[in-house]
Amino acid sequence: MRYVRRAGFRNRSSVTDSFKKMLLKNNVIIDESLKESGSELCHFYIYTDDPLYPEVEKFINEYGSFSMLFTEFNNDEFNNAKWLTMRMVWYYIYYDKAVEAYYKENHKEMIGIRKEPNFGNNRHFTSLYSLDDELLMSVHMSEMIGLQQFTGIEIRDVMNLTRKEISNNTKWLRITSKLPTAFSLDYNEIQEKIIHKESQKEDYILTGKELYLNHSAFEEVHNDVMLTSDYLNSRRGLIIVSQKFYRFIIENKLGRALIFEPIFLV
Repeated sequence: MRYVRRAGFRNRSSVTDSFKKMLLKNNVIIDESLKESGSELCHFYIYTDDPLYPEVEKFINEYGSFSMLFTEFNNDEFNNAKWLTMRMVWYYIYYDKAVEAYYKENHKEMIGIRKEPNFGNNRHFTSLYSLDDELLMSVHMSEMIGLQQFTGIEIRDVMNLTRKEISNNTKWLRITSKLPTAFSLDYNEIQEKIIHKESQKEDYILTGKELYLNHSAFEEVHNDVMLTSDYLNSRRGLIIVSQKFYRFIIENKLGRALIFEPIFLV
C-alpha cells in the first residue's frame, strides 16, 4: 500500500505561484478547475514517499486550503483479503424527509422513494445519504445477484411513493446479517502491531487510513455480506463483504458506483 495526499491552495501570491511552478517542473498534475470565493483554487495529488513530499507538506501546512490523506492499495492486497469493506460512490438523493418517515413508519422493513434513480448502463448501485446502510440497485443487478446465492442478504421490492406502487426500476439489497462482536482494535494496539510487523517510520504508518481488525471477530462468520452495528463511534455501520462477493462485482465490471477497501486481520 501507499499513501497519497490530496491538497489544495489558492494561487494568489508570489509564494504560491513559485510553489505551483515547482510542482509543474516535477511533473505533478495540477487541477485548476475548482473555484472558491472568486479566487483560483489549485489542487493536486502526491505520494508521501515522493522525494518532494517533505517540501510539499511544509508548504501545505502554512499556505494550504485543504489537505486529505488516502490509502492506495495494490492488487495483491485486494485479492488476498478475505474480507473487504464496501461503500457507495453515488448517492442519488442526499436527504428526503418523506423517504425517512416511510422507512421508520414501516419499522425499517420497507423502503419507499419519491424519485427513481437513473442507473444507466454502468451504475448498478446507489443509496440515500440519510439511509447509508441500505443499498438500492437496478432490477438487472438484482437478477444477477439472485443467481449467485450470496448469504447475508435478501432482495426486496421498493415502493414508489409518488405513483404509490411497487417500483419496476429499483430493488432493495437488504443486509440481514450483522457482525456479532465488537471488532475494532484499540488505536494504540493497532499502532503497536503495525510498528512491530512492518518496522516502518511512524509518519508513514500511523495514519489510521487502513482497517486492521481482530481476526477472532470473523471466526464463526460464514455470510458473504454483513453490516456492523457501529464503527469507531460513528452512527453508521460498515458494510463488509467476502472475497467471493468482491470477485463477482469486479469480474463482471459492476463496481463503478462502489468503493472496496481490504480489511487486514491481526
